[in-house]
Amino acid sequence: MKKVVIVTDFFHPHWTGISKSIFYLTQAVKKEFEITVLTVRHEKHLPTQEASNGIKIIRHPFLFGFSRVKYSGSLVLGFLRLVKKNDVIFVNSPCSNVFFISLISKIFKKRLVIFHQGDLNLPQNFLNKIVEGIFNIFTSLSFKLADQVATYTQDYLQHSRLLPKFKHKAFALMIPLPYFAKDPRDRETQKKINLKLERTLKAIKQSNKFLIGFAGRFTQEKGFDVLLRAISKLIQQRNDIHFVFAGETNISYENTFAENKKLIDEVGKKLTFLGLLNNNQLKYFYDALDLFILPSRSECFGLVQAEAMSAAKPVIVSNIPGAREVVKKTGFGFLFKKNNANDLIKKINNFLNNPSDLQKNYQKVLSYFNYEAARREITEFIRG
Repeated sequence: MKKVVIVTDFFHPHWTGISKSIFYLTQAVKKEFEITVLTVRHEKHLPTQEASNGIKIIRHPFLFGFSRVKYSGSLVLGFLRLVKKNDVIFVNSPCSNVFFISLISKIFKKRLVIFHQGDLNLPQNFLNKIVEGIFNIFTSLSFKLADQVATYTQDYLQHSRLLPKFKHKAFALMIPLPYFAKDPRDRETQKKINLKLERTLKAIKQSNKFLIGFAGRFTQEKGFDVLLRAISKLIQQRNDIHFVFAGETNISYENTFAENKKLIDEVGKKLTFLGLLNNNQLKYFYDALDLFILPSRSECFGLVQAEAMSAAKPVIVSNIPGAREVVKKTGFGFLFKKNNANDLIKKINNFLNNPSDLQKNYQKVLSYFNYEAARREITEFIRG
C-alpha cells in the first residue's frame, strides 16, 4: 500500500470548502493508501497529532496570520522528516508553503500531485496585489515541478490565471462527495435532532411560500453585496419570499459585513442570519430551502452548490469560470451575469414563477456527481 502525505493549510475541523473537500477525499481513498495529513494547527485546543477517521493528522503551530492564511514555517521542517518515508506527496492548493514542499518533494524524487482549488483573489489594494503576485510566482513554479495537477472543472482549468500554461499535465477531477455516495434524496435517516434550528426554519416557512438560501464566508469575493441589492429590490415586488444565510459574518481579515450594513438594514426582517452551521445542521438548512444562490465574483467550483443540489434544491450561480459548469452540464438552475443584481432578480423570478420546472433535470445532477467514478479517478490521480 502506497504511503501518501497530504499537505494542506486547512483541514478538519476547519470547515470551509477548501478543507471539507480534502477531508472528503481522504475518506474516499483511505482504503487504497496509508495517509498522513500535514496541516496547520489553526486552533490551540487541537492536538498536535492524532489518528482520526482512518488517517493520521499532524498539526504544526502557525508563526503568524495574514489575511486568511496562518503561516507555519515548522510545517516545512516537519515535512522534511516525513518525505523519505512516503511515496506520494499531495498538495492542496492554495498552500502557503507550496513551493518549498514541491521543491523538497522533487529533490527526494517523490511523485508530486497538486489539487488546485482556486487562484488567490483578495480585495484590491497595493499590499494584496503584492501578495497575489508572490502567490502566482510560487504556485506556477510548483505546477512546473509537479508530476500532475488537477482542479474541479475543465472550465476553470481553461480560465484560471495559472493553469492554462500547464494543460499538458493538468486534469479536471471531481472530489468524491459523500452526500452523493448513494441517492442523496434519502436524507431523513442522516439527520440528528436540532430542535432550535428546525423550529426557526419551520416558523419562517409557515409565513413565506419560498425560502431562499445562501452560505459561505461573508467576504467581498463571495458577492453577497450583489445578492443584498437584489433582495432589497425583490422584496418590494413580492411578499412571499424569505432569505436565510448560513456562515460566518465576523471575518477577521475583511470588514465586508460591516461595509454592507446599510443594505442589510434595508432588507430587514426578510433576511435571517443562522450563523455557522455544522454538518447535521446544514442538512436541515438545505432541506428547508426552495432555492440556493451562489453570487460569487470568483469561485473555482463552490462546494456549497453541490451541497444544495444533493438536497435536490436548484441553484442560481454567477456566470463565472468554474462555478458555472455544474448548471451548464445539468440544467439544474440558472446562471446570472456577474455583479448584476437586476439579472439576478430576473433569474430568481424565473424560478419562482415555475418552481418545479427544473426537477426534470435532477437525474443529470446525480450523473455529474457520480461518487464511484470520482473515487476511481482521484485514486488514479494520486497513484499515477
